[in-house]
Amino acid sequence: MIICVLFAGLLVFSSSVMAEEAPLIEEEMTEAVDLTEIETESKPEITAPTGEVKVAAFTLSVENRTPVGDLSLVENSINKVLFFTDLRGFKGQIIRHVWYFQDKEMANVEYSVKGPRWRVWSSKSLLPNWLGSWTVKVIDPNGFIVHEQSFDYVAASENVTEPASESVEESGAVEE
Repeated sequence: MIICVLFAGLLVFSSSVMAEEAPLIEEEMTEAVDLTEIETESKPEITAPTGEVKVAAFTLSVENRTPVGDLSLVENSINKVLFFTDLRGFKGQIIRHVWYFQDKEMANVEYSVKGPRWRVWSSKSLLPNWLGSWTVKVIDPNGFIVHEQSFDYVAASENVTEPASESVEESGAVEE
């Protein structure tokens, strides 16, 4: 005689020839394991950026991979601004320049960093009525803001666009 019992979603088979002759077989029940609770090998938590921005500047031009000037105030007679960064320690990663106007994202530019030192620049065309604070955040692949810098876009009559007093030029290593 074969008896089939459905117990907690498991089909259990039991057989015996005669009730008197067959010993009782006790089956040990085990708990079901929730596979979502099993820990898998996880990547170590990254708590800090892996590289740095050595030089950052808002500029109107770049010559020989170097920004010409560093602007903090730009008149609205200028319709295009560049943001230059000299990146260190990000080889093999994707770095982003994210442009914001009054806390609203206006552009997002990605760069594949191919060397231990990598110089990149993004540009933004500006409309004359987009007056106010502009910010670019440099963001690494883990979402860390590695650098943040701002400039003010003002009406032409308010002030004259001038480079900051410090030069941003740097000599030395080039991309590998």
